[in-house]
Amino acid sequence: MLTDGRKFSIGGGVALYLKSNVNYMLRDDLKIDGIENLWVDTQDLLIGVLYNPPNRFQREFLDEFEQVLHSILLSKRKCLILGDININTLVKSTIAKE
Repeated sequence: MLTDGRKFSIGGGVALYLKSNVNYMLRDDLKIDGIENLWVDTQDLLIGVLYNPPNRFQREFLDEFEQVLHSILLSKRKCLILGDININTLVKSTIAKE
């Protein structure tokens, strides 16, 4: 089992369980500062597990997440992103992009 180490808060956290016969590589180049996240590259799939604390500035998270998504898009890899980003996508956001 891989974990992020819970560096940023006393709550939350991320973990990912992979079968022992799965070859993987940790992708620290995709890590987002200020949140707990774990990125793993397997032979077939790129997997991201995220926890964005609710008290974090959402604009900052969205800007950094957009950069990571752009890197993934350019890699042309299949990707699975899991976790809790603490953004209600059903409500129109008041976060305006400058």
